[in-house]
Amino acid sequence: MGLVVKAYMISIDNNPYNLQKGFTEFTDIRFKKTTGIIMTARSFASSLFNRDEDFCNKRDENSKRTDYSTLAKSIARGWAQHLPFTV
Repeated sequence: MGLVVKAYMISIDNNPYNLQKGFTEFTDIRFKKTTGIIMTARSFASSLFNRDEDFCNKRDENSKRTDYSTLAKSIARGWAQHLPFTV
């Protein structure tokens, strides 16, 4: 069973006598999470395609100090939020 389907089923299981409430809960969870992911991606793209030389130098220096293993785990936790498993 896909992860989205599982999250959907959990919303329905939590509200077995009120399907509308289950659908609303599921939609709210997905909307908030998807919006956060989209805004993070837009910010990253803005940084990546910035043409200001000073900005790019600072961005590049910052990237050298970044712990990418921790960053990847944080991204995975964000994607897994409200789904029936842990990262």
